[in-house]
Amino acid sequence: MIKNYLEFRYIGGKDYQKKPTEIIELMEYMITVLYKSWFNVEYSDKNKTELISIFKKYQKPIDAYNSYENFIKLYPNIELTVDLNKDKKVVKIYFDTIKDKLFNLLTDASLKKGLINYDSDKGRLQLKNVKMFPCYNIEDVDLIKCNINGNVTDCNIFSCDIKFSTLKNCNIYSDSILHECKINNSYIGQKCIVTKGYIYGNNSIMTGTMKSGIFRSGQISKNATISDNVEVIEYKNI
Repeated sequence: MIKNYLEFRYIGGKDYQKKPTEIIELMEYMITVLYKSWFNVEYSDKNKTELISIFKKYQKPIDAYNSYENFIKLYPNIELTVDLNKDKKVVKIYFDTIKDKLFNLLTDASLKKGLINYDSDKGRLQLKNVKMFPCYNIEDVDLIKCNINGNVTDCNIFSCDIKFSTLKNCNIYSDSILHECKINNSYIGQKCIVTKGYIYGNNSIMTGTMKSGIFRSGQISKNATISDNVEVIEYKNI
């Protein structure tokens, strides 16, 4: 609204170019709903019920956000450490520093179990043995031996199993396996394997193994293994 235009993304899904009628109908519906919500500020009983339902969904992470004591009570399967120190007194001191990031992990990444360490020197969270399905958004953390399905940005990734995901500006190392992922401007280490992937971005660097998919753009190391099943469009040798 600030720029005085409305933008729809990913509307229509797969083969959207073949669905003009469905897309127009969906846009008309969205515009009508937006107009009504803009000018009709009263909440209907249905709106109130929906809001209560949404609030209940986030009640647990909201309560956990309020204090360290609440967090460990509500999420007993998530172990928090600071510099790998399990001392609760130490963790409590840093809780206010990390609670915003923790809240995002609980709500956006479906985090329920695993180890979370806060590296105080780097000011960065490190997650280990965590499953995130679905992961709507996770960014600016280190991921170690995790299983992920979702959107990953600005992360360092070690020995993870990642499927049906979108990765951007990531460093991927140590036997990580990526299946049916879109990988943008990321580094893929020598021991990593990509299957049915789509790699693009001039800053993408491939040093691992790509068994199938499309290498749209980026850099390919002499140490990389690119299968004949991969469609390579544009690349630079390094």
